[in-house]
Amino acid sequence: QSGRKWPEEFLSEAGSPGKAAAIVAKSAACRALGQVEPGDEALLTRFLDAELADSIPALPPPAQPTPLVWRIYEAIGEPLPTLGLPIAFAHAELRPQAGWKAQVEAAERLSRAGAITPNLLLGLYTARAPAASGGVWDRVDAFQQFDTALAAGDPGAVARSLPVAWAAMTAAEMEVPFAMLFADRLSRLPLTGQAAAIAFDVALLSPGYAAAAKAHRPASPREAFLVALATGNLAGAVPQDSLGRAIAPAFLRPGATPDLAALMEQERLGEALLSAMSRISRGLEGNLQDVTDGLSFLRHVGLEDVARRTALQLVLLERRG
Repeated sequence: QSGRKWPEEFLSEAGSPGKAAAIVAKSAACRALGQVEPGDEALLTRFLDAELADSIPALPPPAQPTPLVWRIYEAIGEPLPTLGLPIAFAHAELRPQAGWKAQVEAAERLSRAGAITPNLLLGLYTARAPAASGGVWDRVDAFQQFDTALAAGDPGAVARSLPVAWAAMTAAEMEVPFAMLFADRLSRLPLTGQAAAIAFDVALLSPGYAAAAKAHRPASPREAFLVALATGNLAGAVPQDSLGRAIAPAFLRPGATPDLAALMEQERLGEALLSAMSRISRGLEGNLQDVTDGLSFLRHVGLEDVARRTALQLVLLERRG
């Protein structure tokens, strides 16, 4: 530690500061002083003394490693998977040494949280041919076939590959990154039937949702309601289910509940916004009135774009419970 010197007897016995550090870590004095936790002693021993580490059993993985512990496990040749750990750990899997499958899975996890740009996901999905089949590899293959068809500008090939790719993205909850990548180019192709319906949903999940809605002729009551949401004009629109009926009042009669209005009066707008967003999330788990109140407040304070995109995602992605 800072301001302390290695005892000369440790240095002479160990022959190097690294081995001396291992001895110090193991010493009763360090444990007594609380400088090394009992659970960390074995890990530090392996890290500081490679020869000793080869002769003792591997350590069980910790339930909740700190970033430092995670890196030490990696350094001693016992890397820990990041699945199940807080999302910040997934960034470490984006390094080339992590392997392509681990990189793709980490990029998907980060993309779902909006923590990386969709272009990074695109680069990883198309880096090479899938190494096997099943799971993530089927998703990569579907993505690549669609990307190839779209790059060629072939409406027929796109119509065949889009439903498969969209189903794969939906299963992995990757619809929004997919829309960010492909909505604009998809809108330029003359698609019909199922492919056209999917392309419209993709467009509504992209930043260009409003322009796409204005240019679209609804082919069903569902599409008519989506167009109304995207344009912010729900007068006369007919919701198709209970969620739609919860969303509609927010666009017809926006306002603030008494508690949120009180926060605004106290100039605590940030807290009010966090509360509104939390209500929308909770509302999807049962009380749909919370969805109405949250969206109403977003529009009440002028966050029209956020409210529309949120409402569209609620309807299109159907993330309930």
